[in-house]
Order: sequence, then structure tokens, then C-alpha cells
Amino acid sequence: MSFNPGALSFSAVRILVVEDDLRTRGLLTNGLTESGHECVPASNGREALELLSAKRGHFDLVLLDVMMPVCDGWQALEEMRAEGHQTPVVMLTARHEVHERVQGLKAGADDYLIKPFAWVELLARIEAVGRRAQRVLRRGDLDIDLDERVVRCAGQRIELSPREFALLTCLARQPETVVSRKQLLDQVWGIEFDPGSNVVDVTVSRLRRRLMRSRSITLDSTAGKGYALRVKLETAPEES
Repeated sequence: MSFNPGALSFSAVRILVVEDDLRTRGLLTNGLTESGHECVPASNGREALELLSAKRGHFDLVLLDVMMPVCDGWQALEEMRAEGHQTPVVMLTARHEVHERVQGLKAGADDYLIKPFAWVELLARIEAVGRRAQRVLRRGDLDIDLDERVVRCAGQRIELSPREFALLTCLARQPETVVSRKQLLDQVWGIEFDPGSNVVDVTVSRLRRRLMRSRSITLDSTAGKGYALRVKLETAPEES
């Protein structure tokens, strides 16, 4: 792996780096951090799954090594997708077999990188996957297609007005963050002052009705502050 953090410049993303080799994990984490990204390290697939569950919706990308103890990359990827985690995944492996790359892509990986790789190639792959992912915002069981302006909730398309779509997108871009009414008026309605109306509250109420079938998304209000889109992790029912 040839390391040159200044080789390319991209918009920063939050990356979960899953690699069992301490030295490689350190190189990846330090290099990506110096390139402007935020990194969270994990030493195996099980630890990665726990971090994803604790921070669901907060990672923009997962760099996932294949050969690891406890829970390898294949197992981790399968469990991620089975649990509904749609975070883009780039698989990292030292093995060159084509059938393994095909297996990873079929299992839900977004890209595949063979070790050793040039640093500039890794950054380019991160940028490419990030561009593809930015076309669709995935939050829990909610998919927002920004190009087609189509929203699917729990797999079913829902019809939104242009203003409802803009409001939902604004909240979904920063999940778990309270966005003030003033910010929403500015970003969604283009109003730089508070007109003293309840237009934000009324639109949020309509959105809540549209999203009633969702099992993981709620639009929460914080008195005197604003609204936040919350993503809750679905848990399997306990066996009796």
C-alpha cells in the first residue's frame, strides 16, 4: 500500500475501517484521517456490526477486510445487509480469485480492492462509491432517490409534494440532529426570517402520516428547538 494522503482531495466522509492487522489498520486510519476523512477502527466483523448498530446511519462507508478472526468479512457483510444496513461497503482482500470478488459483489459489496493497492486508487474508489451512494439516501427502511425524486418507505413508494420531499431530504441528510425551524424555513422554503406561521409544523405532521408504515423512522420534535429524523435499530422478537 503506497501512502500519500495529499495525492487526491475529496469531500470528507465518515469511514468504518474493519481490519484485523494492527499495522494495516493503523495505516488506513491515519492515512484517511490525514486525507480529511473521519475514521472509526474495528478489529473484526463482530466489532464492526456492533459499531454499526450503535451508530446506525452515521457511517458513509465501510472498508471491510475479508480474512479476519471472530467474524470474517463475508459473514459481516451478510449480517449487515440482513439487518438492513445499507452503508456502502468496499471489500479489501489479499486474494485474487475472481469467484471471490463475484461472491462479495453478489453479497452486497459496492466495490472490491485487492491488496497491495496504491493509496491514490483507494481514495478514488472511496470517491466513486460515495458519488453513487449520494444519489440515494438510505435511512433505516427509508430510501430517498435524489435524482428521480422518489421516496420508498418499507419498500413501498410514497407520494410527496415537492415541499414535503425537500423537508424530508433536509432532515435525512443529518439524521439524529435537531434542525431548527429557522433552518428549515431557510433551507426548504427559502425564507430567511420567521413569518410567525406554523407552516413547518403542518408539513412535518403531513410527513409523519406518510411515514406511518415505517418500522424504523420517526420525526421527533424538541420543544423550542426543532425537528430530527431518528433511526431506530430493528430488533428481532424474543423467542418464547
